[in-house]
Amino acid sequence: MARNRVENANSIKRIGVTTTFDQFDYTNWLLLILAKAGVEDVIISPGSRNAPLLIALTKHFPNFRLHSVVDERSAGFKAIGIADITMKPVALICTSGTAAANYLPAVCEAWFRSVPLVLITADRPVHLTTAREGQTIFQHHLYGRHADAFWYLSESLSATSLIENLRNIYLNILHQRRPIHINIHYEEPLYRCKDLVELPFTLPEPERAKVWNEPIDLSGFGKIMVVAGQCRPGYISEGTQKLLSEKGFLVVSGGLSNLHPDYAIYHVNEFDYSGLPHPDLVITVGGEITHKNFKNFLRSLPSLTHWHVEDIPYPPDTFGKGVRLITTDASQFLDKLADLPLKLDHSFSQTWYATDRFFTDSYLKKDEIKTYYAPIAIAAQQLNAKVVIGNSAVIRQFFKLPGIWQQNVFGNRGTAGIDGSLSTAVGMAMATDAPVWCLLGDLSFFYDANALWQKPLPKNLTVFVFNNKRGKIFEMISGPGDFPEIYNLQTTPHSFTCSNFAKHYSMKYIHWNGEDDRFFETDLSNTIVEISLM
Repeated sequence: MARNRVENANSIKRIGVTTTFDQFDYTNWLLLILAKAGVEDVIISPGSRNAPLLIALTKHFPNFRLHSVVDERSAGFKAIGIADITMKPVALICTSGTAAANYLPAVCEAWFRSVPLVLITADRPVHLTTAREGQTIFQHHLYGRHADAFWYLSESLSATSLIENLRNIYLNILHQRRPIHINIHYEEPLYRCKDLVELPFTLPEPERAKVWNEPIDLSGFGKIMVVAGQCRPGYISEGTQKLLSEKGFLVVSGGLSNLHPDYAIYHVNEFDYSGLPHPDLVITVGGEITHKNFKNFLRSLPSLTHWHVEDIPYPPDTFGKGVRLITTDASQFLDKLADLPLKLDHSFSQTWYATDRFFTDSYLKKDEIKTYYAPIAIAAQQLNAKVVIGNSAVIRQFFKLPGIWQQNVFGNRGTAGIDGSLSTAVGMAMATDAPVWCLLGDLSFFYDANALWQKPLPKNLTVFVFNNKRGKIFEMISGPGDFPEIYNLQTTPHSFTCSNFAKHYSMKYIHWNGEDDRFFETDLSNTIVEISLM
């Protein structure tokens, strides 16, 4: 009787026909659903438990772009880079155990940066989870709140539950904004393949996009600041920025915002705020605001109204004053804001703009900015290169450049770690023919050097490594200098250079001292450029 119940549970009826399914059927169906939902790129890490997925991909789905990446931690960040270019969900497939756990850093980054990843983790049968079986860990809800949704597929599921899971996966990918996780339990034998047939169930109709039509009431606010955190290029149009500026809104780059430099200020983190008029309303859009001093200034104000515009499940109270969450697309909201029939007092924004121009001029006189960062930024702009900026000291130095050169820039500011910047740049280079330039500190480069373990390694990648033989960021922030006894533990001094890494990964190597005026006439594709700052 028990066996008959399982067989009945594992059958699907459609138009009078009964289909009995097993793990190879719903493997095919899942991949078919990914294709129907618009996934084009799949990153695969090697393993045996995920063999049914690999076999089905190669046998039945020639239209997927398949990328093989051994290191799952690097694979996750490469998926972010591909999604940055394509603006479509990217699927990742790995075997069971800690392979799945290695995705976590990239999953965290993708969640806070709103990057759509589809994580497909192969797993052993459920009953082996606590049986001390090799390569077996607790994979259900492995990524916790850093995945928007979780489903599992198993032969133990009833037909109703299986169909519901697959339909929900389809809908979620269609409207996806952040990572989702699908865990598949596979029984042995693993090395089989079944013919691909049409889905024995219907997929639901896509939901219509919600239109936000609430009125924007600005009564009582005269000094309004719009702060853009990390945004992809073009997310806020030049026309919208111009209208906002003309009406007296103060538009501020919070870092990696890709705003048009004529209608925004960029160096707000360096201001002396004591003589500046205070905003009474701050509207934040985009991702993380990088500028710590600026955020602390807004937190210090005795009163402030804060609105945040993003389709996100929690209200980010960045300034500790309470926040109103407006759950809609920020670019559409700003378009409506710019169309409002009002004109604000321009004296507020003009005072801030005048302060910003002073810093734009003064920073170009600083040696490291003038010698290295400015020439790199100018050359990247001339080549229309996509610039991936590493975290810590490099991003702080880059932000001292004039806003005109802070265009077409990318970076991992969701969690702001150093662990995947190079991998993200490689992923971007895998997805575009345009030049991709990655600017990194030495610790970021060496930490993520596995990113270059890629076959084929894209030739449109150029990596600039600012090597000061230590983590210089701890000399740029307040606090560490008061405790010299921890200097070596924090800064991790080293004697490494990049030349052998370049040789190992068949890349060209150049040591640049900033003195060659014709340096950027050189072909820098497939090159590591090392800059010694000792």
